[in-house]
Amino acid sequence: MKNAARIIFTIPLIFICGCSSIMTDITEGQSQRVSVNTNPPGANCVFLRHGEMLGSIQTPGTLNLIKTKYDIDIKCNKEGYAQAAYHNHSDVDAWTFGNILLGGVIGWGLDSAIGSDNKYDSPVNLTLAPLPVTIPAITSSTMQPAGTPEPVIGQQPSPASIQPAPYSAPPADGSGARMLGNPR
Repeated sequence: MKNAARIIFTIPLIFICGCSSIMTDITEGQSQRVSVNTNPPGANCVFLRHGEMLGSIQTPGTLNLIKTKYDIDIKCNKEGYAQAAYHNHSDVDAWTFGNILLGGVIGWGLDSAIGSDNKYDSPVNLTLAPLPVTIPAITSSTMQPAGTPEPVIGQQPSPASIQPAPYSAPPADGSGARMLGNPR
């Protein structure tokens, strides 16, 4: 009876070994699709691992990556905006803990050897900050109407350049002029 119980308990453990590789092969396997969204969209993003380019996308987009224990860097650029970057840490897949508990070292070793015990964050959402706009400085020459000579400091305007304000006489019938105050 004890041998039968051992066999019944041991057989499932044999099949559970490599749990993470079995379960993630159904969903992802040794690769993973990492999606990137940027605000605003239309940024060009590169994926780097140890400085080596893995691929590039235009946002919103997705890149299929081989999973490893090494982190990846995602750098996104768009004209008129500062570069946005994200360090995507290679994390442990949840199925790995099932391997360690039920499959032992053999299951975990198999998953680790083929990369099935790793995963990356997805989707990654980045906001690109607009670059500051340069406004030209306002000077006295930019404030002068076109064709007007710039005044020279310490020089008085010539009498010929001074124009009197236009004058219009009041109507002759006196309807346009009224006196305020005490009328006589």
